[in-house]
Amino acid sequence: LLVISPWLVRNLHVFHGQVLYSTHSGLDALEGVLTPQGRALPGDHERLVAAVGWEPPVDVETNNASRYKLADEPTLNRQCWDAALKLWRERNFSLIPLAAKKVADFWLSTDQLIWTAGFGLRVRLVRGGAVLVYWVLLVLAVAGWFRLKRKDAHLVRIFLFYAVLVTVM
Repeated sequence: LLVISPWLVRNLHVFHGQVLYSTHSGLDALEGVLTPQGRALPGDHERLVAAVGWEPPVDVETNNASRYKLADEPTLNRQCWDAALKLWRERNFSLIPLAAKKVADFWLSTDQLIWTAGFGLRVRLVRGGAVLVYWVLLVLAVAGWFRLKRKDAHLVRIFLFYAVLVTVM
């Protein structure tokens, strides 16, 4: 909190108390439902436009005159939050598979193997190789975690809490 407090104070001042954390929080929530892999894929543009009528963040982060057709950032943030909450309500328990997919994409980098058709062969091979190296490092980390668990159970719980916290965030 100490590190980000100047930013929080700035947001409270600049956005007249309408936004505390970030004007991208609604956008992040919306993209988390519509584009859970966290990387642009074919069709993402259409899904975002269908949800809110404009393409976040492309239509906002521009110097083009088209930006003036959109509302202010707090209003757009609220619009994204409303759309995300609507999608969450519509999907009910399908959020559980969505969360599992996000964890697989985040922790196992499965999206780097599956969703790479838009890249050239060389890029796909490099990404695949990087994922394999990452998997080896992940296996070593998990093995080290179990080994440390035998020596210091308290420290292991702290590491586990940190890993879960980072994943959730």
